Amino acid sequence: GFLERAVSSVSKGSLINSIGSGRTDTGVHALGQVVRLEMKNDFPLDMFIKGVNNHLPSSIRVLQAEKCDESFHPVFNSTRKVYKYVFGSLPSRPFLEGLFLHYPGEVQSELLKKAAQVFVGEHDFCNYFCTGTDVASTTRKIFSCDFRQINYLDLGFNQIYGEFYEFRVEGEGFLKQMVRLMVGALIALNEGKVDLDDIKTSLQVPMRQKLGPTAPPDGLYLERVDY
Repeated sequence: GFLERAVSSVSKGSLINSIGSGRTDTGVHALGQVVRLEMKNDFPLDMFIKGVNNHLPSSIRVLQAEKCDESFHPVFNSTRKVYKYVFGSLPSRPFLEGLFLHYPGEVQSELLKKAAQVFVGEHDFCNYFCTGTDVASTTRKIFSCDFRQINYLDLGFNQIYGEFYEFRVEGEGFLKQMVRLMVGALIALNEGKVDLDDIKTSLQVPMRQKLGPTAPPDGLYLERVDY
């Protein structure tokens, strides 16, 4: 909504339609969101970016723009999406609120790394899906999935140093709150509420309840979309 209003203002009503590569829940961040704009008129790209950014709140920025073919679709033409979820024990401080999940407990890195590998491949993620969006299938293909300790949180435009843990997943597409539920399962595993076999089973048969809670949106980032 903010982007559409800014574009319409700068282009004096030239915007016809906009399509994003996907939706993010409230509180989730996007470092590499992709949006297709259909315009009535042509504009110099550099001036267009500057003008739109001047009309956007500081939390949103257009990083680059290019002309695309009329057939380009941000959703259907994507070949890969990359998400990361970050949490750590660094206490909440001014200006850092909502940028990562504060998790003061001990983290079993090697165990969670093994669990992350279980998600790799083509699986039915029906147990990692919150209803509310109609989908033809809950089967998704995950290309890579990793869990590691990192020394800083990379925000693209800035870095926050400290002890963090990053869950990183690359796949052809994701279901509603799928990544947050995957993280919730890992947290439940870390706290001994489920075991590794439970996670393997969750990818094979429907379960009455989720393995873990839906992780808060704070630590989730859409890092990039590939085409």
